Amino acid sequence: MRLMKSDTIPTATQLQEAGVKIRAAPKGTTTLLNVKFENGILEIPELIVNSRMKLRFQNVIAFERCYYSSSYCLNYLRLLDHLIDTPSDVLLLKDKGIIINLFGDDEEVADMFNNIGSTVISTVDSQYTDLYEELNQYYANPWRKWKAMLKRDYFNSPWSSIAFAAAAMILIWTLIQTICTVMQTDIGQQILERKITIEDDRAIASLEAKLLQGQHHFISCKSCIFKVLATIRELDEKAFIPKAVSIGPYHRKKLEQYEAMEKCKVHYLKQFLCHKPSITLKDCVEMLKELEEEARRCYSDDMQPYE
Repeated sequence: MRLMKSDTIPTATQLQEAGVKIRAAPKGTTTLLNVKFENGILEIPELIVNSRMKLRFQNVIAFERCYYSSSYCLNYLRLLDHLIDTPSDVLLLKDKGIIINLFGDDEEVADMFNNIGSTVISTVDSQYTDLYEELNQYYANPWRKWKAMLKRDYFNSPWSSIAFAAAAMILIWTLIQTICTVMQTDIGQQILERKITIEDDRAIASLEAKLLQGQHHFISCKSCIFKVLATIRELDEKAFIPKAVSIGPYHRKKLEQYEAMEKCKVHYLKQFLCHKPSITLKDCVEMLKELEEEARRCYSDDMQPYE
């Protein structure tokens, strides 16, 4: 005797949710017991359920046990017991034209098959052994479950299909826009950095050219701090002790009244660089760039790059 590798299968509702197509066998083309599963389609012959059906099946089962070694009818009822567990399973089989309910409501039909099936032994040589194995293998595939869920939730009507397609297009379009924006921002930032670098190099070259010009003569050839009037210092002497000396900012506009002051600034810049031979003019510019944002906030108007 060959035992079934699996003595149960999912219900009709569970099979449909996993992508199994359930349909009624064409009338007059097969016997009641000929249940088939091929290419994801479970085909079941039509069954009329009425008040006398339970008694007839019980008589047939008793007849099989007394006079036959096989249990075709018993295995068929066990199969129906597996497929039908709740009223929703009965409703599904009714909608597919498999069950013709002349007995009562769907819950009564489900209870009847469950009661009959509870007395049936499943570890027998069954004509449905291969059917059980194929259904369980199909049901265990997660991809089929996901595909069936997607079809049920998003493609169950033309309008839902259109809505899903529109949502997918919007998502794709948004993704493309985001990618393009990121790319444009990155390219724009690179161009801006390149432009700033070029302007910095030009400014440094201009200052270096001025530093190479002859020595400018001012009040003193040494770097100095101009004195504060004594009357002012008397107010608070410590307040006028400098902690830092500025040689900038470099004027943004080329006006004649600033020319003398610019020469003075270039002179002190040259003196500063002489005291720090390890620091180049470009090093100073790079260090000042780190303070640029903070320095710009000290001005009330918008500080544009120098001309």
